[in-house]
Amino acid sequence: MADNLLLHSMAEFSSIIFPILETIQANTIGELTAADQENLKFLHLWLSGRQGKLVVLDANCPDEFIDWIDSVDDLVTYVPQSGIDGIAQMPAVDAWFVHGHPNWFNVYHELAEIYETAKKNQQPMMIFLQNVAWPCARRDWYASPNSIPENFRQPHTWNGDDAADAMKIMNSRENKTYACALKEGGERNGVLTAVEDFVLNHADEFYWALIPSIFGLGVLFSRNHPRASEVARIIAPYHQHPLLINLEKNRMANYLMAYDLKSSEKKMNNQIVVVESDFEQNHFAELESSVMRLLDMLTDELDHPEIWDIFKTSAESESKDSLIDLANYIDKLLDIPQPQKIVKLLTIAHAVCAAYLGNSLFAQKKLEELSIYYPECVLVNGALQRVKYLHARENTARRITTS
Repeated sequence: MADNLLLHSMAEFSSIIFPILETIQANTIGELTAADQENLKFLHLWLSGRQGKLVVLDANCPDEFIDWIDSVDDLVTYVPQSGIDGIAQMPAVDAWFVHGHPNWFNVYHELAEIYETAKKNQQPMMIFLQNVAWPCARRDWYASPNSIPENFRQPHTWNGDDAADAMKIMNSRENKTYACALKEGGERNGVLTAVEDFVLNHADEFYWALIPSIFGLGVLFSRNHPRASEVARIIAPYHQHPLLINLEKNRMANYLMAYDLKSSEKKMNNQIVVVESDFEQNHFAELESSVMRLLDMLTDELDHPEIWDIFKTSAESESKDSLIDLANYIDKLLDIPQPQKIVKLLTIAHAVCAAYLGNSLFAQKKLEELSIYYPECVLVNGALQRVKYLHARENTARRITTS
């Protein structure tokens, strides 16, 4: 889910980065991570038309990178060292990409090493940085916390839910790829803080722009760069643009909502095992499949007619006992502590199921109670209308029978 929903590669900024590389006529590019395969491929493609050179520094490269570098030409050189250790040995580099280690210590010292190397080579600096926006701007993330000197290492956790401000954590929550600082903000904490501290120590030497999208692209370049004015014209329209800020906030909010939903579904899958003993295993698998199919349809919170058609099919084509089992199974799930989102969906499923079993008055009351908490939910209101229709039909049938 994360890879499909969440744009994260620096390659997403190619429409901004490539014109800058073209403007400064970059021939040698230094990349401080082997992890962003998409960006490496974009840079290689761009350099291949210019017979340029891409140098990748990374002490711990992934297997995919080794496979990729074995398949490309000699435009790419791999140096198995960290940026901090390997930059000083580098020849003149026209542009650097700094985004492999999103924490204050690594970023600040990588910038310092690039600065000293550029000064030694009498060359202006051009640096592209990612992770200068939330969540790494003011919070350290460590792939290997013990590699950070203790006096530079923030108190941290591998469980993002332990963060002091209860912020939502992406990568570390599921994959445990990074530990994150317990608190956001403060001294020596975060990528943007590192950039600001570096610039502060070199007053009036650099221009700085922040493009607040896709975790933030930072462009740091020397004021005395011969192409400084042209570069400034390219990036100025994007610098701290309010629309991009709002779009990034919305992007992250939507991603985190989707992530929470996925996490809730995983928890529910685990909790379903608790009630497995109440049913024969084969029948349990059928019930689990039915419930998960219903929840998949309900998660969009739209009044899809096919939701109610599934119940209708169950009520008319399956035996009444099977439908009772399904209702009882959902009822047992509701007895287990569930995330609020899942409780709502299970309550809707339980109510409509009860309605098709002939207890539409009970179902109507349950949905009316639910609608108090979710007055504008299309799905709740749609289920309530369907149940009211079934209740009216029951009353009509009773009147015909009694007459």
